[in-house]
Amino acid sequence: MSGMTMTQSIIAADLDAYENVMWFTSSYLIVMASLAPLVGRLAMIFSPGNLVLGSAIFFAAGAIASSQARTFGFFVFGRVLTGVGGGGVITLSMILILQLTSKKRRGVFIGLTNAVRPGTSHVPTIQFADGQPFRDSPLDFQQALLFMVLFFRPWDGYVPTSNS
Repeated sequence: MSGMTMTQSIIAADLDAYENVMWFTSSYLIVMASLAPLVGRLAMIFSPGNLVLGSAIFFAAGAIASSQARTFGFFVFGRVLTGVGGGGVITLSMILILQLTSKKRRGVFIGLTNAVRPGTSHVPTIQFADGQPFRDSPLDFQQALLFMVLFFRPWDGYVPTSNS
């Protein structure tokens, strides 16, 4: 969330919402933390692979909504949608790592996931923190994924495990 902290003054100036800056981060974190246990329970009922798409859609819709916001209310609405998706993405990524990797390689995949996640929020922040508009860069996730695939090659040594 430090990415939001670095740009919140620019966003507050653009939206004329200096007194409500605390909601930029809080709206995302409250929803994300509240929905993470629910997504974990839904992953026990439905396939986690199927839930990833829904979470990604909410996350993308929230990112688009907040990046195009012209009012404080709509920006917070976008952050709430992003929090819905974020709670699902973070929870489901850990569930899928635990299901699809061997115990020997599990730590590497969890480490890669945790290493990539902060980069996806800081790259656009640094990119636009110099007084440019706060609109998101659409390539953040793709850049992080490409970096992970090209440099870490996580599929090397992958051995599927049985869940029985």
